[in-house]
Amino acid sequence: MTLIADTTVLSNFALVQRPELLSMAGSEVITAAQVMEEIRRGVERGLLPLWDWQWLSICTLDTPEEVQLFEHISRRLGQGEAACLALAIQRGYTFLTDDGDARRWSHRAEIPVSGTIGILVRLVQRGTLTIDEGNALLTEMRQKGFYAPVDRLDGLL
Repeated sequence: MTLIADTTVLSNFALVQRPELLSMAGSEVITAAQVMEEIRRGVERGLLPLWDWQWLSICTLDTPEEVQLFEHISRRLGQGEAACLALAIQRGYTFLTDDGDARRWSHRAEIPVSGTIGILVRLVQRGTLTIDEGNALLTEMRQKGFYAPVDRLDGLL
């Protein structure tokens, strides 16, 4: 199963200096070129730390159907979310986002969706992180601006 991550998810892990955890989630994690452009702008503005994302495969919209779907979705969502969602729909990926509007689009399109919390839970379940480490990362992410629907991961395991 391939996971395609948008800017919100990548940013949450970058802000706590742990983006490599995404590569340990047990599935291939990729992103869209538009997301990397948003990340680059965030770094330039001092909102995100500079990070080496070489392990992360970057996809482009390659077919007319992907481009057309992207153009349609980008009327309502940001470029990164729209590109990831178009690729997820066309290629059968699971979409990683914490954006509420993007999650609603995913549900309407019947695309599997998860996000930062789902990745943290998966990392604890796989034994990559302890529950205490997962909760500490969630707390740090929340302190850095991540709006999470839960305070702790315990009830999700």
